[in-house]
Amino acid sequence: MMVSVLQRGAVVAAALAVSCRCAPKATDSGGPGADSGDAAKGTDSAPDTDAVPGTDAVPPGTDAVAPGTDATVATDAAPPGTDAVAPPGTDAAPGACTGTPFGPDAFGYTGCAFSPAAAPCDDITLTGTDAALLDDDFTSVPIGFSFEYYGTAASTVTISSNGALTFTGAYLGLPNACIPGPNAMSVPQFIAAFWDDLDPTAGGGAVRYELFGSPPDRRFVVQWNAAGYGPTSGLGDVRAVLYEGTNAIDVCYVDTAFLDAAYNFGSGATAGLQESDSAGLPYSCDMPLLLGGLVLHYTHP
Repeated sequence: MMVSVLQRGAVVAAALAVSCRCAPKATDSGGPGADSGDAAKGTDSAPDTDAVPGTDAVPPGTDAVAPGTDATVATDAAPPGTDAVAPPGTDAAPGACTGTPFGPDAFGYTGCAFSPAAAPCDDITLTGTDAALLDDDFTSVPIGFSFEYYGTAASTVTISSNGALTFTGAYLGLPNACIPGPNAMSVPQFIAAFWDDLDPTAGGGAVRYELFGSPPDRRFVVQWNAAGYGPTSGLGDVRAVLYEGTNAIDVCYVDTAFLDAAYNFGSGATAGLQESDSAGLPYSCDMPLLLGGLVLHYTHP
C-alpha cells in the first residue's frame, strides 16, 4: 500500500511540472530612433530568442511555437503592391512590416526598412525620360497626378542631381545635412533618397523619370544612375517611387557600391523625409547603412 501511494504522488508531480512549462514569445526590436544621426540597418537589431525546447504550451492568444524555433510579432504596413518578405526567423503576415520599422515622426509618417527578393521600384534605364541633369543641377517636371507630402498637394516635383526631391521648386544642393535640421540651401522640406555629391555626367550615368499605370493607381519613378563626384567612383543605382492615392514612398537601393569609400553604402549620404528644420523622419546620416538590396518604404498617415 505504501508503494502505491508513492507511485501515485510521483505521477501527479510529473503532470504538474509539465503543465507549468510555457514557451516565451520572441519579439523584434524597433528600428532607428528619431535622432538625426541615428540609423538602423534593414534587419532585426536584436537576435531572435528560442522557445523552451520540448514544450508545446504558449501564452493565450499566440500561435503555437515548435520546439527550438523562433516566434516574432510583425508590425507596421508593407509597401503597396509588393509581396511581404520575412527576414529569417520571423513569421510573415499580410499587411505587416517584415523588416525594421522606424518612426513615426510628428506628422505621422512611418518607415519600414526591408530587403525583398525583388525591388518594388521599376528599372527605367531603357524607358525613362532623361532629365539631362549636369553635375550639381536640378529640373522640375510634372508628376502626372496629385501627390500629397506633409499635408500639401503637389503636381510637380523638382529632381536634384544629388539624390533628392522637393515639391516647391527649390534645389537641394550640397553639402548634405542630417534630418531634421537646417541646410546650406535653406530648403526646409524634401525627400532625401541618397542625398550626396552625385554626378550623373560621369561614366555614362543619367537621372531619369517615368510615369506608370492609370488612375487611380499611378506611380512616378525617378532613377539616379550616377557616380559619386570624383575620378574613382563607379555608377550607383538608386530609385524613388511616389504612389498615387496612398501618397506612399518607396526608395530602392539597388546598387550602392560606388567603388569609393567616401560614397559606398551611404557613407556620406542622408536618407529620410524632412518636413521642416525641426521635424522629419530620418533613416541614416553619413553612415554605411544603405546596403544594396535595401528598400525604405514610407507610409503616409
